Amino acid sequence: MNKEEKLDTFLAPDADMGKMEDILKTWVTGVNDEKLRVEMAEALAKERGITKSPIKTTYKLRLIRPLLVAAASIVLLIGFFYLYPSDVSPSHLATQYVETQTLQHPGSFKGVSIVNQNRTQGIMAFNNGDFKQAIIHFEEISAPNDEDTYYLGLAHLKVGQYKDAAVKLEQSANNTSRFHEEVNWFLALTYILDGRSADALSYLSKIKKGDWRFDEAQELMLTLNKIN
Repeated sequence: MNKEEKLDTFLAPDADMGKMEDILKTWVTGVNDEKLRVEMAEALAKERGITKSPIKTTYKLRLIRPLLVAAASIVLLIGFFYLYPSDVSPSHLATQYVETQTLQHPGSFKGVSIVNQNRTQGIMAFNNGDFKQAIIHFEEISAPNDEDTYYLGLAHLKVGQYKDAAVKLEQSANNTSRFHEEVNWFLALTYILDGRSADALSYLSKIKKGDWRFDEAQELMLTLNKIN
């Protein structure tokens, strides 16, 4: 499907939600993989003096990635709220949030002086949606940083390994405030899916007005309080 056909799919009044999701996933993955290749090339050139081709980082690449990720999330969540009623159980609601959440690693090398092969392969696997393979690579990193721990926790969550996800996300919450809004949300989902309602409510209550996922957190708190 060429660019014009993709745009026609989005503009069609009877646009198919499944096709829109597939197109967005392809676009987001392609943009993130390109950004990662650029950063790897820059790191290799700086640290090892290895250059294979001219390195270009365009404004268009930096701009389109977050827009595509946001668009994918909006499309998927609109579809979810249209298809599912508001009186679903907390675990079902949490499952839908996890399944519809578009997760992309930024491919950042901040604080890393050399290219780490396991980190690089873990990031690429994560962005391709191969979360089991991402877990393997992230766990092979000998000195994981805060970013590695956070994304390893998300990978565990995506494959349904909730206890392992909780451990890594709790480590992330204790070690850094960098992902505090995201950790509050994803830990709450993890606890719900692991049957820890009280812990889930504790983290949902930390999501204040203006924070990421505030409205969704309020809805989950309501559904949890109904059954407690």
